Amino acid sequence: MMTPPLSLALLCVAILAPATYSQQGASAQAAPRAGLGAQPLTTGRAVGALDQFSPFESEAAAAGVAGATFNADSFHVWQSDVRAGADGVLEGFELECNGPAGAVLDLRIRMGGGWNTNPVVWSGSYTKLTGGTEIGWADTSAAGILLHVGEVFLIEWQGASTGVWITGTYVPAPGTPAYPEPIYLYPSGCYLDCGWRIGFHTYMSASGPQLSATPLVAGAPATLSVSGATPNRPVGFAYSLKGPGPSTVSAGPCGSVTLDLSKPVATLAILSANGVGYVAFTGNVPPALSGRTIWLQAFDVASCTASNPLAEVVG
Repeated sequence: MMTPPLSLALLCVAILAPATYSQQGASAQAAPRAGLGAQPLTTGRAVGALDQFSPFESEAAAAGVAGATFNADSFHVWQSDVRAGADGVLEGFELECNGPAGAVLDLRIRMGGGWNTNPVVWSGSYTKLTGGTEIGWADTSAAGILLHVGEVFLIEWQGASTGVWITGTYVPAPGTPAYPEPIYLYPSGCYLDCGWRIGFHTYMSASGPQLSATPLVAGAPATLSVSGATPNRPVGFAYSLKGPGPSTVSAGPCGSVTLDLSKPVATLAILSANGVGYVAFTGNVPPALSGRTIWLQAFDVASCTASNPLAEVVG
């Protein structure tokens, strides 16, 4: 049904960089601008649990705070502290940005609070897809970033002088910012009066293998990926066209196992996870599956553990 090899994905991200305020850079307002609206993701999406939430500009009014935008500039490097609220693997994060199509942005993750120059544990770049406001999804699962409650990491962003603006919020002092942790513009303490925040949504995968999929479109490539598997050991990708099971199948050294797939269950591939427990499988979706539902599940052979199941309608 599909053909390998592995794919490392930064899917639909968007980011920002420099703010200076008023009409020159960062701007704040009491409500989102007329016509501002997030666009649906075109590739990839989160399947884990929402962990940390710092409102986008489009969410500012509902949060009762002012919206803000930050101007991208390659000479400025920004960092935003994020404090994990759950144990698990960082699956990824969303950002909201506007600006011209084709603008290029760079993103990095470092452990610890800002400002810091600790080793980069994940990085990616993205070319903006549209000329409007869009939500971008950065898939960090391949980095295997294991976090514990209260642990701080930072999202670092840097533009390329191409006109991209990233959105967030602003609460003037002595008010309480929309997210507890600050942002930084270089190692000079929290930015300005400490009330500025970049908007982001972070997602965590629970321990154990977690399966995600890019949208399935008939005749087009799709990627299935697993994070949280046993490092350097086999992972099987299975599917059913009949339903969500359950059914019992034979799984080699694991004996009989129960999957959330109805028989007949077919194997797409068996691939080895990398050193942080990530593996991905990419191939073309058969045109004949257009409009049908396909049920998917992965299986970690080393731990004899099934992943979360997915039910995907083929577009």
